[in-house]
Amino acid sequence: MRISFDKSDVDINKLVTWLSEESYWAQGRSAVIIEKSIKNSETISAISDSGEFIGFGRLVTDKATFGWLCDVYVDADYRGQGVGKAIAAGAQEILKELPKFRLLLVTKDAHEVYRSVGFSELENPDRWMFLDKGF
Repeated sequence: MRISFDKSDVDINKLVTWLSEESYWAQGRSAVIIEKSIKNSETISAISDSGEFIGFGRLVTDKATFGWLCDVYVDADYRGQGVGKAIAAGAQEILKELPKFRLLLVTKDAHEVYRSVGFSELENPDRWMFLDKGF
């Protein structure tokens, strides 16, 4: 498997199906919105040794101090094989030249995957707030 940051490696048709039909967080998200989100973010694609698009993550970042890893999805046939970990590590790779950065994500069920690559729960969750419109 290899990780790619090249947007041309994103299989948009497969990604639209994954996000809009199979994910729990983006049900019904349109292809237009998915394409716009890709255009305006850094992409992390997981490509199998045979060249198949098997996983995806999107990094929203200011490229100075902050990043949000989102839309992480791994093809069902490749789960449990380290693909999600590689995508999360890829997000950190994009930000590695920054002297300090904060990288966030939200997950319902993959806490152990992300812990294994350095993520932890918020130390002071009472300081954090969010505005969630339509998710």
